[in-house]
Amino acid sequence: MVKRIMTMDGRATRTEFWMIHLFSYLVLIAGIAFLSAPQIKIPLYMINPNLALGLFVALFCICVASQILVGIRRIHDLNIGGWAYGITMIPLVGFAIYFLSAGFLKSHPKDNRYGPSPVR
Repeated sequence: MVKRIMTMDGRATRTEFWMIHLFSYLVLIAGIAFLSAPQIKIPLYMINPNLALGLFVALFCICVASQILVGIRRIHDLNIGGWAYGITMIPLVGFAIYFLSAGFLKSHPKDNRYGPSPVR
């Protein structure tokens, strides 16, 4: 499953798109909660705060990378080139267009240049 998530090849379903985003956001919220609550006695934080912050940054990078990669594969599923992900660089409007189209539009029903339909 990890190999499938960390690749730009192929296509992704809406379910896969939403599950990756949901999991990533929950992991990041939990990480922020643990780092921002000093009353929680986390052994890692007590040993070295910089190590805990470094691990959180690494986790953040993994979550963002998985979201970008599944987003590109989701755009492939709509039969649009992965370069269309660049629309997210437009503040607010571009990300809203991307998120709504990738999250709610139906898949291209047949095989396309990016691979076979993931929904059979």
